[in-house]
Amino acid sequence: MRFPEGGRSPKELQDEIDGWLSGHCERVSDDKYRCRKTGADIMQTTLLVSVHLAEFGDQHAGMGKVVRMPLPYCPACEPEPADPRTCVHVKMRVLRED
Repeated sequence: MRFPEGGRSPKELQDEIDGWLSGHCERVSDDKYRCRKTGADIMQTTLLVSVHLAEFGDQHAGMGKVVRMPLPYCPACEPEPADPRTCVHVKMRVLRED
């Protein structure tokens, strides 16, 4: 899978991964996919996703939270992603007492 760019919303990142799976792969079982082009089993590595606050724009600032999520790839079409990291931008929720 092409390495996801940073600065997206969590939904955009998940949609990109889901789109890659549905376009590049066929489901063999509940937890197994196969490459449509080569027939190779789809592998997965761990993508580290830094959570940044959208209010800070392109400064990529956050509270230090990192989420781990599966990142699929086809070993016959591409090498295992080296040090896969990206970021998502979320809106800060402000809690007020009235």
